[in-house]
Formats: sequence, C-alpha cells, structure tokens
Amino acid sequence: MSMQGLARRIKFLFHREQFANELDEEMRLHLDLRAQRLRERGMAPEAARLSARREFGNRAAAEIASSEAWG
Repeated sequence: MSMQGLARRIKFLFHREQFANELDEEMRLHLDLRAQRLRERGMAPEAARLSARREFGNRAAAEIASSEAWG
C-alpha cells in the first residue's frame, strides 16, 4: 500500500462519522434530484419519490462500497 493510500485510510478512521454524514447528504441529494426530474415530467410527488428510490438502487450496498473504498 502506498503512503498516500495509508494516509487516506487513517484519515477515514478518524473522521468516519463525517464521511458517513457527507455520503448520506450526497445520496439524499441524488434522490431529491431524480425525484424532481420525474415530477417535472408529470409524475405525482409520492410516485416520483418512490421511483427515484428504485432507480437509485440499494442504498446499503452503496454505503458499504464507499466504506470499503475509503477504509
């Protein structure tokens, strides 16, 4: 492992909660933007929200993949 990779992993360990919060906010933003696009196309708000969640996929899998990439 390179020194840069090791430094990134150490940083992640000490700031894990901050990274989790940032990831949560980013995923929420993506879902909101998808739902907004669907509403603009004429979909009802609740249907747009549910469809955006289906299109986004498995949120837990995204969180795990992100965690594995950082730490």
